[in-house]
Amino acid sequence: MQNESLNPKVKFEPNEYPLDPGVRLLEASAGTGKTFAISHLILRLITEKNLSLKKILVVTFTEAAAAELKSRISHRIELALAGLELLEKKEVIQPVDDVLDKWLLKEGLNEAKRFNYANSLLQALEEIDSSEITTIHGFCRRSLMKEVLSSNSSLDPGIDTESRTQIQEIIHQYWREQVTSLDLSDLEGLQDAGISINSLIEILIKVDNDPSLELTRNKSLINTNNSLESQFNQWVYNCWEDFKYNWEKDGYHLENELRSIAERFRCQGVKDTKPFSPKPKKDRYQIISRWINEMQQNNLDELNRLTPKYGKIRNQRLFIDYFHPEKISSLLYKLDENNIDLPRHKLQLSIAQLWDIPAERALSHAIGWGLEELERRRSQQGKISYGGLIKALDPLRSSSQLHQNLRSKYKVAFIDEFQDTDPIQWRLFKHLFGVGNNHLLLIVGDPKQSIYRFRGGDLRTYMKARDDAERIDELLDNFRT
Repeated sequence: MQNESLNPKVKFEPNEYPLDPGVRLLEASAGTGKTFAISHLILRLITEKNLSLKKILVVTFTEAAAAELKSRISHRIELALAGLELLEKKEVIQPVDDVLDKWLLKEGLNEAKRFNYANSLLQALEEIDSSEITTIHGFCRRSLMKEVLSSNSSLDPGIDTESRTQIQEIIHQYWREQVTSLDLSDLEGLQDAGISINSLIEILIKVDNDPSLELTRNKSLINTNNSLESQFNQWVYNCWEDFKYNWEKDGYHLENELRSIAERFRCQGVKDTKPFSPKPKKDRYQIISRWINEMQQNNLDELNRLTPKYGKIRNQRLFIDYFHPEKISSLLYKLDENNIDLPRHKLQLSIAQLWDIPAERALSHAIGWGLEELERRRSQQGKISYGGLIKALDPLRSSSQLHQNLRSKYKVAFIDEFQDTDPIQWRLFKHLFGVGNNHLLLIVGDPKQSIYRFRGGDLRTYMKARDDAERIDELLDNFRT
């Protein structure tokens, strides 16, 4: 975190605000005139900096907000032109608002300046319909259309507005072709772990919509080109063998150490150490040992290995209710924050893996397969998702030439509603306009109004950008109250 003195807060003064290059933050709570401020700064950029509206990029989060911004900017330009015309005729300026009135008296009294400003504003009105005042996704789509060769996109990629329907079809296909091929007990184990058709649909929708989410998997362990069934038995077998080895070595000691931890807390006056007790009624070590022997009887997998099915593993509730490391770690964290070392950690890790890993890898296989099938279908249809638009311009994925072209095209970039920006979006705009001394990058937002977490908006991104800002201005006057 930077020292507050390095990016001090000041009250926003619309007619004095510096327009030179840099990364700046404008914090505007609801009702403080954020759209008014953006409109006035764009008026000043067009006139005082003689900047074509084509050189100014303004992005926000919804089509409605973009339309409102464009309308307000156009109206601001018209009001300024009317005021300059009155000054040209040496007539009394009709009061509009205090900010514009002061600007006209400050900037419009010089005849030559007044003439140049009027010409610039007239040109801006002609350009307003084609101006880049749009959503972030609209900006990405238009940029990709102009850079077909660099982006490897179709000439006019359509937005996939039926993604939920496609994802539902894909997951039903996956379930039918992959999941139903599993042994019934394995399927029951996956369902016990929360894997269902509906859960896979929702997860795939979330991963597809949120460009900041990345699905990472060890392709040597989870290969979407191979069937789930051919890999699932191996995952269970590996976890089972590792668990058995560690249980035979440390199972007795783990049970005794869990009892000792409960006794230590009871001696300290702690009454509730559930599920652990100094003198339990059941010998859980013996219960699990006998259960292991039972599982070794006639539970042959396809390769004639003595391995229980995943459903039988998930039916052994002592794993999740007692021996799973989350149980003892939760108790230790609650009662003794300075000492949360897990007893017999290798055994506890193997228990957690036996319980969780088969389901986690099956989930990864399903989502990976689903994403690949979704991308294949979209490629055939010439479509792209909203998340795909952002990813296609991500500096970590797209060409440097594409970014250089965008840097050359724009001199100023406004990011409205910045509190709802995700990490990839900020990485993109900072890479384009926040490096060097050639651009003004003005981010406008209010962390109290963040609403788009489901799209990947992250307040940590806002706070990081806040630290990067060279200057922070606040709109303090609320005009709604």
